[in-house]
Amino acid sequence: MSSQSDQIQRLHYFDNQFLKAEDFTIEQEYHLEMRRRHNRGLHTKGVAEGLQIIKTSEKQITVKAGFAIDEDGNEIILLKDLLISLADTTKYKNDSTIYVFAQYEEKREKPQPETSTNENQSTRFFENAVISAETKEPDIKNKQIVRIGRLKFDTNGNVPDQQVDVPDKDQFLNKDFREEAAAKIPEFSVSIQQLKNTLVAEGTTNIQAGGEFPVRTPGISVTSPQPSKSVFLLVYAHSTTDGAIFNWRQQYKTEKLSTDSELMIRQYVLFQNELTDKPINLQYKIYALEG
Repeated sequence: MSSQSDQIQRLHYFDNQFLKAEDFTIEQEYHLEMRRRHNRGLHTKGVAEGLQIIKTSEKQITVKAGFAIDEDGNEIILLKDLLISLADTTKYKNDSTIYVFAQYEEKREKPQPETSTNENQSTRFFENAVISAETKEPDIKNKQIVRIGRLKFDTNGNVPDQQVDVPDKDQFLNKDFREEAAAKIPEFSVSIQQLKNTLVAEGTTNIQAGGEFPVRTPGISVTSPQPSKSVFLLVYAHSTTDGAIFNWRQQYKTEKLSTDSELMIRQYVLFQNELTDKPINLQYKIYALEG
């Protein structure tokens, strides 16, 4: 708060008080800055609601209404769906990859009266969500932008069709590009969002009656200078076999690498078929994060 020196302050009102423009500015800055502090302290940068990308036509996309939070705590709010044309063949060539991102913008209304040249006489600030679709990937370190999605033209130079029935493969969402806001968690904690960034194993298998099926996941060097280092796992599994009963557990094994003398503690996810009379079909996904 530039006008509040080194202290947080808010106005105290009393009858017959004389207030100037500076006082009302301080009042606004107090609420704005406290809200931004809340956003920075308790939320991560990213999309909080909406802002999905939808194919509208072969050369057009729509960004749905929604809002996001940038790293400075600004709230980027898009009140209405926004159509974006990608028909400019000079900018969007046939093999283009399109990067869509949002940015906070604050603008003043025209001064009042209109004949005035003093911008301080404007009566409104407008807070806008600026949505951009560019062929150059935005700087990942840019605090002021939030990445919404990414798409690549098909072989005809058109917006590709969406796989809305397969969310994990919906290239308009791009989970490795799109930023999603989340609640900040304490140090050494791991969020579901963090875990789901790195898929380390995926597959389908048949496990015989009473049998087991091991899946190897990332290991940790025994000679690591960081003895507290670990690997967190998130496991999704389901069976399409009627009446299937199964479980999984983690298993650890110290192994010598074939390339050198370094030892590794290997982690395994061990799936077990609890049925003794028939095999089961199992589908699984395993995510991992080094801590």
